[in-house]
Amino acid sequence: MFASEIAMDSSASVSSASLYGQNGGHGGIIQIFGEYLKLENHAGITTSSSGQGNAGAIFLLASQVDMDSGASVSSLSKSETDGGDGGGIFIMKNRMMDDSGSTLTFQASDRIRLQNHASVSTSSSGQGDAGNILLATSELDMDNSASISSGSLSEGNGGDGGAIGIGKEIVMKNTDTDDERFSVTQPADTIRLRNHANINTSGKGYGNAGEIGLGVSDLELDSNAFISSIGKNGQGGMIIIAGTIDEPENEKFTTPGFADHIRLHGNSAITTSSEGVGDAGDIRLKARRFEMHDASVSSDADFSGGGRITVSAENTVWLTDSRITTNVYRGIGNGGDIGIRNPEFVILNHSEIQANAQDGDGGAVFIITDNFLKSFSSIIEATSARGNEGTVRIEAPDFDISGELTVMPGTFFDAEKWVYDSCESRSGKERGRFTIRRYVVPPDPSGEQP
Repeated sequence: MFASEIAMDSSASVSSASLYGQNGGHGGIIQIFGEYLKLENHAGITTSSSGQGNAGAIFLLASQVDMDSGASVSSLSKSETDGGDGGGIFIMKNRMMDDSGSTLTFQASDRIRLQNHASVSTSSSGQGDAGNILLATSELDMDNSASISSGSLSEGNGGDGGAIGIGKEIVMKNTDTDDERFSVTQPADTIRLRNHANINTSGKGYGNAGEIGLGVSDLELDSNAFISSIGKNGQGGMIIIAGTIDEPENEKFTTPGFADHIRLHGNSAITTSSEGVGDAGDIRLKARRFEMHDASVSSDADFSGGGRITVSAENTVWLTDSRITTNVYRGIGNGGDIGIRNPEFVILNHSEIQANAQDGDGGAVFIITDNFLKSFSSIIEATSARGNEGTVRIEAPDFDISGELTVMPGTFFDAEKWVYDSCESRSGKERGRFTIRRYVVPPDPSGEQP
């Protein structure tokens, strides 16, 4: 579909489906090209598969994409048995393939905006994996329960949830195999989530939740917004937020570049978790300045191990009324490690950093900084109810400022010597009078002077 402006309204739909059962083929690909794409009032773009075939991919190439009022873009694998994979969703302005055909580069849209329950989602209800979601954009704005999600919906031996990647320029490698990897080579200028808006991956059975990678300069979460990866019996996926992200062949993500600013406030959260036997996923945050005000970052597990949380910063890590936790609540798994690395300042005000466990060992908390400031009410701990205590180590220079302090006097300030006696008390005479009358010059020169 090609047009300068494309608008879909009032439950309008574009769809591609493979409707047959076990021997069904793949769903078709949807490609839409335009300068401006707008979906609103439950309009939808969908690919699906009901059998062994994969759902088709969706490519949206536009400078601006606006989705509002329940509009959706989705790819679903519906078979609850041995169904195929969900298709991927790719939103960008342009794409380029290299000469070998193994690397695809997505170039950024100017803006993608989702609001009022609008959604972009991939899912699988059976053994197939959910598709990946890749958004190449300069600006992503999400508000009022808008969502970007990828989930494995099977409660048994289902496939894995797909990955979510967002940045200004995204490179997808090995596009001719099932092992697709992506890197964020240029960060999005801004990503903002407000009012319950969310980016999430999940696995409801033994499938793992997918990874989330955001390459961004300025990230803001506010008013109950959240980024999460939750596993049931599979593992929670990793969450990485940095300036740039690379996924080499060994599948160990690296973060070569810093984000400028990551801000969480208003009960917002970044979380990975596991409700069963799988470990919670790791969280890696890398920014020049990292702030949390009434917010949380957590990698918690009910029975298995908590994931690791790493915050790398250049300037400041500042927490006010906030929490960073890697707790294990009921099982024998160990609390995950928490590391805060190399900022100039670490400031904790009424905040908590905890790596606790119930039956397993407590985790480790490592803080390396030039200046460490902690309020009396803040808590840093790595404990276990029944296992071994964890480790808390803070590496910050010890400054001896005793020579710069002035000892205050032991008595209160005596002001009596600065209070002069009145004229009356010193002379024994009546106190003087100063009278202002109506006339500046008295009418009678021999009379009383004013």
